[in-house]
Amino acid sequence: MEFQFTPEEEALRTAVREFIAEHVTPEVLSEQADEGDEVGPHTQAMLGKMVERGWVRLGMPKEYGGQGGDLTHQFIVDEEFNRAGVFVGHNYGTGYTTIIKHGTQEQKDYFIPRMIRGEVQLGLGYTEPGGGTDLAGLKSTAVRDGDEYVINGQKMYGGNASTTHMYILVRTDPDVPKHQGLSVFLVPMDAPGVTFRPLKMMKDRSRPYGYTGAWAGESFFEDVRVPLSARLGEEGQGWELATSGLAIDRIGVTRYLRCTYRTDHVIDFLKSESFGDYAPREDPVVRDKVAELWTEREVYRLMTMRSLQMVKRDIPIVHESPAEKVWGPDHNVRAIEAIAQILGPYTQLTEGERAPRGGEFGDHLLMAWFVGIGHGSVHAMRDQIARRGLGLPKGR
Repeated sequence: MEFQFTPEEEALRTAVREFIAEHVTPEVLSEQADEGDEVGPHTQAMLGKMVERGWVRLGMPKEYGGQGGDLTHQFIVDEEFNRAGVFVGHNYGTGYTTIIKHGTQEQKDYFIPRMIRGEVQLGLGYTEPGGGTDLAGLKSTAVRDGDEYVINGQKMYGGNASTTHMYILVRTDPDVPKHQGLSVFLVPMDAPGVTFRPLKMMKDRSRPYGYTGAWAGESFFEDVRVPLSARLGEEGQGWELATSGLAIDRIGVTRYLRCTYRTDHVIDFLKSESFGDYAPREDPVVRDKVAELWTEREVYRLMTMRSLQMVKRDIPIVHESPAEKVWGPDHNVRAIEAIAQILGPYTQLTEGERAPRGGEFGDHLLMAWFVGIGHGSVHAMRDQIARRGLGLPKGR
């Protein structure tokens, strides 16, 4: 494997860094740090200049409004902006990749351009109350009624107040083995019978990339009628669509950046902060821990680059995705634990003059429990690595 970027790719990185030095102003950084997910005027102006250079939606298909560019170039642009404190990463979730691969032309024409433009946001309707990690044991149903399906059930955690459609996995055939009787539907959240209720959770305090607010909720489906065209793929193909979509969604630049930006924050903090006569950056124990975190970060970066090349070459991703899903969140938690050990009780503060970095590390601490659970627990992923990657027998 070639670990170096090509001269063309390095030239792009240089151009991006020069652009950032000129256009990522204090006003842009201030807007990024503000609460809410609205794009401020300074950020909007910067994005306009990025559009002129072809750096927005760079890796998205041209026929649907993207640039049709190289995914490695997209990686470089997103990585450099993230390092500058500006999130422009692109991850449209499980639905995006699955619609591209399995959707009808009508579904692609409707959803993909609108997802790229931000007009359609899909929520992931997998988890159910009491379901645990047994995704195939879900209870929600879709019953065929002429030219429609009638959906009933409840989903947890997927979607938020901005969600326009739910990418929902339901049971369409109760008389076959549980993995075979599932189907996927794209359900508008404003359809009659759909109720969304936000869930206020502790992790809502965490502020990655300036976003705050309720991240998740519970959705209720009561005799919701959708046309046949709302079904994605064939009836009974749901398990394949659900697992293959998750495999792609668990990899890539956005996941890598989200799982490593806490390490960046720890390092940035230690570079500049001292406590009286004590400078943690000069402590050999602290330096060893930071070196360990940075090494882990670079390993994760290489894992992401490997998956990126597999996607570009249309190589099936099997155990590589679970491996990244384990490595990234585990690294994330270790970074949070490291700063908690360095700062002691002050790490727990989320506000006040003594809260380091305005309470940022306290927010990270609240988020730590979630990173190993969301999008599939690391424990379930380890089982997939063992069985699919290493060929070990199923555990008893």
